[in-house]
Amino acid sequence: MNATLLPEAFIFGTSVEGRELNAYRFGTGNQTILLVGGIHTGFETNTVRLLNELRDYYAATPNDILPELSLVLVPVLNPDGLEKGRQISGRFNANGVDLNRNWGCGWSSEAVFRATPVSPGSAPFSEPETVALGSLIQQLSPAAVLFYHAAARGVFPGNCGKIVSDGLAQVYSAASGYPYTSEFSDYSVTGSAPAWVDSLGIPAIDVELASADDSEFTRNVNAIRAVMTWLTNNP
Repeated sequence: MNATLLPEAFIFGTSVEGRELNAYRFGTGNQTILLVGGIHTGFETNTVRLLNELRDYYAATPNDILPELSLVLVPVLNPDGLEKGRQISGRFNANGVDLNRNWGCGWSSEAVFRATPVSPGSAPFSEPETVALGSLIQQLSPAAVLFYHAAARGVFPGNCGKIVSDGLAQVYSAASGYPYTSEFSDYSVTGSAPAWVDSLGIPAIDVELASADDSEFTRNVNAIRAVMTWLTNNP
């Protein structure tokens, strides 16, 4: 699906507790960049703030989007967790599942956050939020997908068979100043969203902000601008 066929604001699914999953489209180009925040809310709510600031920015300055491109923004994938506020339980959806362990490439029935076991769901795509976003990605077939987290300060490429995400990660890193690392090594991450998107042959990265408080807007809008240029030069 060409993103230009979508309305400027649309609902692409609902959460476990029935909250709307909202997305916003900007631009008129055939290539699409998808940006997703609020996967882990709780202590990562600054990613929601960043996506909302980006939404307001592109609404006010549409000429900053190159004519070949469209952007689709998902400010919060985990609205049920967002309702719990700034606590560790807000990381998970209303079923207690870590939504970045619930995807279909590299999924494991045993998953961790740091040294703590977390629920990856009963199976890949067991949760309505991952089903909804996965369906949107398959429908859009975007040129790149950017997932936002906090606060490991880095850019990490998806890597699950296709290995098409390194170039995107390096471009984002160079423009943002977040270090590029070919693989997250602090602890084992299974069933992640960027890995599954990479397995589809679509470049995808995990952008980890440097703090859990600041949206770090300027460095990220600069990096998105660099990604747009990179994609138009490498269609």
